[in-house]
Amino acid sequence: MKIKIKIVQRHSTAFKKWNESCVANATIIHIDAHSDFYGLSKKTKQDLISHRIIEKDSIYLTSEGDYDIGNYLSIVIETGIACGIVWVRQDFNPSNIKLEQTLYENFMKSGEGISEFKWCGFDKENRIATAIVNGIKWDFCSFENIEWNIYKSVVIDIDADYFMFYEEDIRNEVIKDTLKKCGEHINLQCDFIVLSISFEGGFISSDFQYNIIKLSKELDFIYDIEWVTEELIHPLLSSDFREKYNYALYLLRSGKYRESNYEFLSLVNYYNWIPGVHYNIALTYRILNKFFESEKYYKQALQINPDLYMVINDLGTLYLNEGKIIDAVILYEKEIDKYDIHSDINFNLGMAYYMQRDLERALERFKRASDLQQINYRYSYMQAITLKELGAIQKANKILCNLLELPLQDKFKKLVNNSI
Repeated sequence: MKIKIKIVQRHSTAFKKWNESCVANATIIHIDAHSDFYGLSKKTKQDLISHRIIEKDSIYLTSEGDYDIGNYLSIVIETGIACGIVWVRQDFNPSNIKLEQTLYENFMKSGEGISEFKWCGFDKENRIATAIVNGIKWDFCSFENIEWNIYKSVVIDIDADYFMFYEEDIRNEVIKDTLKKCGEHINLQCDFIVLSISFEGGFISSDFQYNIIKLSKELDFIYDIEWVTEELIHPLLSSDFREKYNYALYLLRSGKYRESNYEFLSLVNYYNWIPGVHYNIALTYRILNKFFESEKYYKQALQINPDLYMVINDLGTLYLNEGKIIDAVILYEKEIDKYDIHSDINFNLGMAYYMQRDLERALERFKRASDLQQINYRYSYMQAITLKELGAIQKANKILCNLLELPLQDKFKKLVNNSI
């Protein structure tokens, strides 16, 4: 049996390839550092099936709303390609005693499309955790604990991000070992399609290609490799820029903020027309508590493209952190009608009103945020606190008691208990 390997650069291409291969009701073995699941609140199923979603280059434009920025598993589930997910990450193991909290926090931060997170427990014998997320069963485990035999139809989805945090001297061996072990579990009952996904022109991409070619020569498996050609979204961008930009992103995600800031700044003189460069400079400055510089580059990104939601929302939170409450209110009130479907901008506007002691309008925004993303404890907590200040004690305590049923961190759980 041939092992099908399709090498793609963008999630949207993977989605289309699965459609072309008529994959349906499969279990996705999702080997990735990220869940790639933000829920589905903005697009209709018909839009997804007909591919009418506009593909944006999220890496360079830092825009939202498409399924290339970590939302494609939502579409995969919604369109019937997948009926279950196995998310594989090396820290999903029994030694991680706070796995439930870690996963809850992860999905809570995934946006307004997540309406349900129900923990089902950890199977210590098989070393697999399970939760129901938006009605879909998710298993969580490390690679060595995948229960290959219990799934009837499987698609393997490998993202370069999974290997990003391995040191360079062992990364190639880990990639090789992962691909080899995936091949060992091929059987006639399973439909395996291995997808190797990486940033366009990224520095990890070559590691994948090298190891796949090498494996096809070394191992006894017969490979059916398709190198999927994808149109460049920004053909004017040189390979040198792509490599430097993606390296700067890698440093950012690795927590090396000063180094990342330096790399992004080295690009701005030659590529100042790309808002993503300005955005990431602003982001790194913000993390480094250089608020004046951060504000400057957020504004420069918006001068290039005034409709970038991420930039608008981040600039508003920067104002809140600086104590510029009036500036935050002016910005958010100007944009709220356009972006009212986003829970975080509603919450942030609510916080600005709360700081101004405009409790009625703060409550309205906290409630809107909570309605959009029901599992977010921060939204519900501020709604309850505002209700208390307005005298609705019983309603506030009911919300606070419901919060205690969530897998909260000990510090926040104590805060909730003290607020009842």
